[in-house]
Amino acid sequence: MGSRKISHVKYMGVKIDNIGYEGIIQTIQNGSKSKGYISVTCVESVIHATRDKELLIAINNSLLSIADGMPLAWYGKLLGCGSMQRVSGFSLLQKLLDEKNGIKHFLLGDTEQTINKVIERARKNNKSVKINGYSPPFKDEFTEDDNRLIFENIHKSAI
Repeated sequence: MGSRKISHVKYMGVKIDNIGYEGIIQTIQNGSKSKGYISVTCVESVIHATRDKELLIAINNSLLSIADGMPLAWYGKLLGCGSMQRVSGFSLLQKLLDEKNGIKHFLLGDTEQTINKVIERARKNNKSVKINGYSPPFKDEFTEDDNRLIFENIHKSAI
């Protein structure tokens, strides 16, 4: 493989980036230079993406697609991805909330009770954390009005 740094691998057509915690945090902190979203990609997501073209496109177009599972991390390591680590979404969020890093957080989804618990715990562990959230109604499909309300909640909570 030579000295060429591998940026990512594809498993069943799904991108998994050659990155670990430190690289992810650095990418997030440099967000003004490279805007986008992060896909926390597990084996189940890979399987669904092989059957759902929109999901495949969403994962592959993400700023980062991180290996949330040892099988994906092992696969990457076998192909020469020395920086690839298994990074669970939960542990990444916990690390980001605990550090004094200036990153703003917005939680979208789940119940209002769960979001409030996460916010309360984050503020207890890190007094300087910038965090807010919104729980949209549970439904199979969102209307344009639902989406507008979600965007409004994100924008008005600008921390």
